[in-house]
Parts: sequence; C-alpha cells; structure tokens
Amino acid sequence: MDEMAFFFGLAAVTALVIGFIVYFGLKISRAAEQQSENIGMPLYVTPVGTVVFALLVGSWACFLMIANFAPSSTFGSFLSSADGLVAALSGSMIVFVAVGVILDKFGYPIMRRNKE
Repeated sequence: MDEMAFFFGLAAVTALVIGFIVYFGLKISRAAEQQSENIGMPLYVTPVGTVVFALLVGSWACFLMIANFAPSSTFGSFLSSADGLVAALSGSMIVFVAVGVILDKFGYPIMRRNKE
C-alpha cells in the first residue's frame, strides 16, 4: 500500500508539472508567434503538440523519479538498470510518436507548416 501512495503522489506532482509546462509553453508559443512574423518560422506547434510534448517530458521525469526514489519496486528495479532506462525512454518516444500520428489522422496535428 505504501507503493500505491507513492505512485499516486508522484502522479499528482507530475500532473502539476505538466500543467505548468503546458501553460508556459503556450505563453512562449504566443510570444514567439508575435515576434516571428518577420522571421518566417517554418513550423507552428499547436496546443495539442504542446500537451503531447509536455506529457512526454512528464513521463521521462516519472521514470527518473521512480528509478531514484523507489528502486526496490518492480518497475523501479527495471528502471534502475541501464537497459531498462533506455528501453523505457525509447519506448515512450515510440509511443508518443504513434500518438502524434494518430492525432494527426483524426485532425489534431501537433505541428503545422503555417498558422491557419
């Protein structure tokens, strides 16, 4: 039960961090958008893309926190090994790329060439 409380607390902290990343990411995106009219920025990150990237970074942060703070748990011992951490990081990248492609197919692209 102690592991469950740890993971729920970790999920709450991660959700808070992801919320901050999304909020400030959107602020930075709007600021860059206002400044980039003369620059001709080739790609525009959509709000969906900001959320997907924040979730990817949040999952990486969770992996590192689990590996450091709960190394005796099953998933923590897997992540504490070099192979496990590489598998988790590369696996999460593959999953999030697939999510990006699926979202694009449903009409929610993560990036656009020009602002529409």
